[in-house]
Amino acid sequence: MIKRKLRFNSLRNAEFIWGNKRKRVPIKESESEQSRRKNKEVTVEAFVKKMRDYDVISFDVFDTLIFRPFAKPTDMFYLVGEKIGMQDFRSIRIRSELNARHKCKAKNGHTEIDLKDIWENLAENTGIDAADGMRIEWETELQLCYANPFMLEVWKKLTEMGKKIIIISDMYLSTEQIRNLIEKNGFKGADRIYVSSDYKKSKADGKLYKLVKMDLSKERGLLKILHVGDNPLSDVINAKKAGLDSLLYPNINRAERMYRTYDMSSIVGSAYRAIINANIYNGLKIRSMEYECGFIYGGLFVLGYCNFIHDYYVKEKLDKLLFLARKGDALFKSYKMHYPEDNAEYVYLSKRDSVQNFNNEQIAAAERYYWQTLNGCKKAAVVDVEWAGSGMEPLNRLINETSEIPCNLYEIIAGTNTLYHTESDASEVLVQSERLISYMYFQRQGRDILKKRYSAKGYSIFWELLLSSDAPQFVGFCENDHREGKDDIYVEEADITLKFGKRDVSLYGVAEIQQGIMDFVRIYTDYFGKYHHMMSISRRDAYAPIIAATSGNEKYLHVMEKKLEPKTNLV
Repeated sequence: MIKRKLRFNSLRNAEFIWGNKRKRVPIKESESEQSRRKNKEVTVEAFVKKMRDYDVISFDVFDTLIFRPFAKPTDMFYLVGEKIGMQDFRSIRIRSELNARHKCKAKNGHTEIDLKDIWENLAENTGIDAADGMRIEWETELQLCYANPFMLEVWKKLTEMGKKIIIISDMYLSTEQIRNLIEKNGFKGADRIYVSSDYKKSKADGKLYKLVKMDLSKERGLLKILHVGDNPLSDVINAKKAGLDSLLYPNINRAERMYRTYDMSSIVGSAYRAIINANIYNGLKIRSMEYECGFIYGGLFVLGYCNFIHDYYVKEKLDKLLFLARKGDALFKSYKMHYPEDNAEYVYLSKRDSVQNFNNEQIAAAERYYWQTLNGCKKAAVVDVEWAGSGMEPLNRLINETSEIPCNLYEIIAGTNTLYHTESDASEVLVQSERLISYMYFQRQGRDILKKRYSAKGYSIFWELLLSSDAPQFVGFCENDHREGKDDIYVEEADITLKFGKRDVSLYGVAEIQQGIMDFVRIYTDYFGKYHHMMSISRRDAYAPIIAATSGNEKYLHVMEKKLEPKTNLV
């Protein structure tokens, strides 16, 4: 019995370490498609149709009209605490609100408090100025909250129909603050706003609904009222008990918890899950499996890798970054979107070639290409995904041995060969000498990831496909204008031609994956770009989503590999 219990505990620990291996990522359809199939009524058209016959439409606010960029609403307090400069502020803020409600209950017989009550209670225990604290929290809330795009479309259609719209919310913010918040995010024209903090009644006990019904009936008599919200109890059951009809909008952060990884750092993990859930489960669009592959599993990695590259660029005072085709395509696009002022260029080099295999014409053409690319550069870095760090070798020999271009060259990669590779130590000398810099793992750091990554199970091909390009294979350089294929490029300044071969992946699939990656990077940056610490994505957080994708004997990886139809090795 003791052995069985120990074994169970060890399994639980293993699941914690690797983000719960019991997750089963959909392999026959995208998550958004599966969600639509399960919730066929959650479409803009279906919602508006149900609302058509009602006199008044009432909306809940948070998790219905308005989203926060965190999976838990209280995680917003992490950022408030950072601004205030108080450690463990999130826990302190939660306890202060709870204590304020207890005091209100003892004094007034109810628990409906406002922001001032919370901060006065917090100030008593911490010495923080209540007015300053309230201001910082409200400014943070107003800055980070954003519109649910699904409900924004519903709201617009109801407004066009001339429907009377009201707001009913259990919240410590004031009526004025709620109005400012929803109008800032496009929800304009609410006839009335009923907030528990002002009326001292709540949806939770049903009394706020009764007040709303009585208030509206005084003005216009009996009305058909429909309330829309995400909470099955307070927004549905209690609304019906009070005589209102109700319509449940499935909470995005409770929708598919089985698919998200939770073994991440608290703040970045919460932000990651919130962005995924808000965009995949809001009900507005059905995305392809390829798009979701990029958005869910590639976006955070690319964001973190780009930030890592930029930090190295600044720290080492590099003159230029060279993103190698083709796996550098999505990275380069994301990097330039993030850091447009950095000197970065997307360049070509066929790793199947070496200087020994070049003929004199190819060497001369390659020299011109890289002489032009690195003109004036004394220190540069090649950016790649290659696990062995082999991208720099042919280029380094071309530059320093053959062409004698006066540039000190380094390489930045996502990760080195793993312990299961036949040449697991192939790049360790370069890593040790800091000629090769790895983001996620190498033998001295990130060893838990290093041990997890099995090339034989498809992990390598998954990452490479994730960052693949819809561009054709680069074949090599030649002198003068020798364009033959439709994709060949003539570089007039150097008088050379870049020769290209065939495309070897699904163009649609790769385009969708890249779009998913770019959308995630853009959305995350829109929310947290002003918070520098939020842009620093640890190697462990960047790799965490792939742990969920590898559940179920790596079935998802193999399905995606097949969908992208690789016909030859990627180069």
